[in-house]
Amino acid sequence: MPVPAAPAAPLSDDPPTPIVTTDQPSELELANRKIAELQAEQAAEKVQHESALAESRLQTVAAEAHKPSEKLNLGMQDAQLAQAIRVAKPVFWNQFTEAKQCSTLGVADTSNIKDSLVKRFFGPTSTSLESTRLAKNDPAQYKLLRLVAKLRHILG
Repeated sequence: MPVPAAPAAPLSDDPPTPIVTTDQPSELELANRKIAELQAEQAAEKVQHESALAESRLQTVAAEAHKPSEKLNLGMQDAQLAQAIRVAKPVFWNQFTEAKQCSTLGVADTSNIKDSLVKRFFGPTSTSLESTRLAKNDPAQYKLLRLVAKLRHILG
C-alpha cells in the first residue's frame, strides 16, 4: 500500500535571507575585463604590424620587378671572343695562358676567381635562378664570370 507523502515543512522558522546583489563588479570581473582589453589591443597591434610588413614586402618586390635591367650585350661579348680566337688562330689561342687570353679581350686578370664560384653559376649543377639573380643584381660580375666560364671551358 502506498505511503502518504508528508507535508513539506520549512526547515527553520526564520524567513529566507535574500541574495545580496550589488551594482559594483567584483575584482575578478574587473581583472577579466582588463585582460580582455589588453588582448584586444595586442591583437590589433599585431594585425597593424603584419599589414605594414606585408606592404613593405610588396613595395620591395614591386621595386625589384620594375628595376631597369642593364643591357648585358652577351652576344657582342661572344662575338669578340670568337673574333679573338679567329685572329690568334685556335691552335695558338689554346696555348695562351688565361691571363694572356683576358688581356687580349681587354679584361682584367681573372686568376683570382675560383672555379667553384664560376661553376656555381655556370657549371653543370648550376641553376638558372641563381644565374638570373646575379645578372639582374650585378650585371658586370655576371658578364665577367660568364667570360671566365667560357675561357675555362666550363660553359660551352
